[in-house]
Amino acid sequence: MIQTKRDISNDYNLLGYYIIEDFISRHDMDTLKNQAQNLIEHNINRNINGLFSSQRQTQHDDDYFMTSGDKICFFHESDGPQNTLPLDHNLNKIGHALHDRDQIFKNFSYQEKIFQLLSQLGYSIPKIVCSQYIFKQPKIGSAIDFHQDGTFVYTEPESTITLWFALDDSSITNGCLYVIPGAHKNGLKRKFIYQNKKSSYHELSSFCWHKSHAVPLPVKAGSLVIMHGNLPHMSEKNNSVKARHAYIMNIIESKYTYPKTNWILKPKSSQMTKAN
Repeated sequence: MIQTKRDISNDYNLLGYYIIEDFISRHDMDTLKNQAQNLIEHNINRNINGLFSSQRQTQHDDDYFMTSGDKICFFHESDGPQNTLPLDHNLNKIGHALHDRDQIFKNFSYQEKIFQLLSQLGYSIPKIVCSQYIFKQPKIGSAIDFHQDGTFVYTEPESTITLWFALDDSSITNGCLYVIPGAHKNGLKRKFIYQNKKSSYHELSSFCWHKSHAVPLPVKAGSLVIMHGNLPHMSEKNNSVKARHAYIMNIIESKYTYPKTNWILKPKSSQMTKAN
């Protein structure tokens, strides 16, 4: 059951995030996990060289990464023992257009209840810009430093929101999210700019984030974590023997300006509407 508009918007606006337990069913979780495995098996059989690291320092200048915005691409863990693990056990994520390029993920992403949730938060013409399937593999799932999703997907005025669907139980030991409550009110720290096939960061503020100010967000499988695009968040390495799979969507208000300096071109796909 989706909470009322007042319940969601009050906490979301105050803290920059909101958690809804049991938002998706076990059937949906299993369907997405099975389809991710199907995609891996299909692509490994066709083109093993199509898998790259998402954590290399040069990733944002890498053609494979920078052209993945409208495709389904596969990214290795940088710190994983790549020569000893099977390829599918070494993946960091699949991105960045699962919501449009795969029918199973598309069916999930454009559900009516997701549109209704966004409507409760004030979105009139929401559009999915980016989607990722995160593996957070046992023992090797790497840490992710503090960042804001609005750095990489932004509009004028700001409207980026992240929907983070837990497909496994997420705990402190297997690399759950950490957030700094209320820090979204400080605005965006920097923007990732992509122009003339070159990328750079445009610094907007000098403030710093410290883990001492962060709180962990352990959640059960099936939970949805809603995050403001300016909310600083991170995760530690998965030190456990349990995976922490998640499906993530970055969404904008389509009626706002989408600058051409975004690294992902504005999708030409349909907006999320009741008709979807």
